[in-house]
Amino acid sequence: MKVPTLYPWLCGLGLALATAPASAQQKPAAKPAGAKSTTPKPPTVKAPTGATGARLVEKVTKKPGELVIPYEKYVLPNGLTVIVAEDHSDPLVHVDVTYHVGSAREQIGKSGFAHFFEHMMFQGSDHVGDQQHFKLVTAAGGTLNGSTNQD
Repeated sequence: MKVPTLYPWLCGLGLALATAPASAQQKPAAKPAGAKSTTPKPPTVKAPTGATGARLVEKVTKKPGELVIPYEKYVLPNGLTVIVAEDHSDPLVHVDVTYHVGSAREQIGKSGFAHFFEHMMFQGSDHVGDQQHFKLVTAAGGTLNGSTNQD
């Protein structure tokens, strides 16, 4: 498991996504009737492809009348699964990182490791000091939390 190299990348991705859409989604002031808009369209955030080697493995689209959340699912070369569900109704982004290591996957006599590693995720890395990622995320307007579940 390459958590030490993956963690800074995910933090950077979360920070980039958290700060870009807020400014890109601001509504322009009303213009007089007949005036041409000079405001460029907000950039569309594209899912990771191309140079990253991400592979699209599933795409769900919404048909009229269906109660479905459209999304695209990608798998990166390192095995990380990325699910992108765009909703431009609010100027925000949500990044959720889930590891399939809950207590249901622990061996008898070796319980508590999932919860222990969850706490270790907040202890910094080679690139981010102890507790510094809290400051990085909150300075960009984000919030973060960790939890451990049976799954």
